[in-house]
Order: sequence, then structure tokens, then C-alpha cells
Amino acid sequence: MLLLAGCGFQLRGSGQTVVWPVQLQKLQLRFDGSVDPDFRASLRYRLVDRYGVEIVNDDAPELVISGLTRDRRVLSLSTTGKVSEYLLRLQASFTLLHGDGIPIIEKQTVRLRRDFSFDNTRLLAKELEESRLSKQMQNNAVRRILRRVIALTPNL
Repeated sequence: MLLLAGCGFQLRGSGQTVVWPVQLQKLQLRFDGSVDPDFRASLRYRLVDRYGVEIVNDDAPELVISGLTRDRRVLSLSTTGKVSEYLLRLQASFTLLHGDGIPIIEKQTVRLRRDFSFDNTRLLAKELEESRLSKQMQNNAVRRILRRVIALTPNL
């Protein structure tokens, strides 16, 4: 334990606070048509609740979320030819622009993948599991986007 403590190792959420860039305290959000209302609400909630960002309609840097895609693919089949595993994928792109449209952060893409086993005899339970995994992936994507914005935003 002393060795880990001495090297500066900290568990996630162990008191280390992430500071949102001061120059982004006022922020515009723009979404393309591929971004569903759940993702939009999750991003807005995290920005306002976690970081205290004020969402405005003009005269501020603009976070643009685009190209949100979700899909489910067959990962493996059982010996009877029925699906036994699925692969869930989520991808979202973002860019951060000055108020005049010049990029602060060039287009970045976040990609997530999760696999889960499937059983036709427990259909409702597996649908619920898929829904939970999809929601977790969405929340993870939002956190990753915001962490990248924090890390890549230069001092303006």
C-alpha cells in the first residue's frame, strides 16, 4: 500500500476533482439529427449539474455533437444456429468551436463496444440487460467526450 501511495496512484473518484475550463463556463450546444433526446439530456445534465456550465444560445464556444450511431451485431451462434452473443456498439463525434466557427478542438470520435450473452428462454431479462448496457454506454460516451474537452482545451 505504501508503494502505491508513494507513486501518486489514486482510485477513480478518490477526491481528485476535475476542473472544467473557465473559458467554457458559458457554452453553446449543437446536435445533428442523429443525436437522440436521451443523449442530449444526459450531456446537458452532466454539463450543468457536474460542472456548473451555463448553456447559452449565442456568443460562446460551441460544442457540436454529431454522427451518433448505435448498432447491435451478432457475435456468435449456438450449435443450433441461434444467437448466443451480441456486440453493442456506440459511436459519437464531437468538435469544439469558437463563437466565430474556428475549431478549438478538431473533430474527435468516441467509440464504445460491449458484448453480452443472449438466451431466447429469458427474453425479457436479456432485453432489459441490453437496455441497461446501452444506457451505460451512452453515459460513458458523455463522460469520455467531456473528459476529452477538458484535456484538449487550450488556455484561451
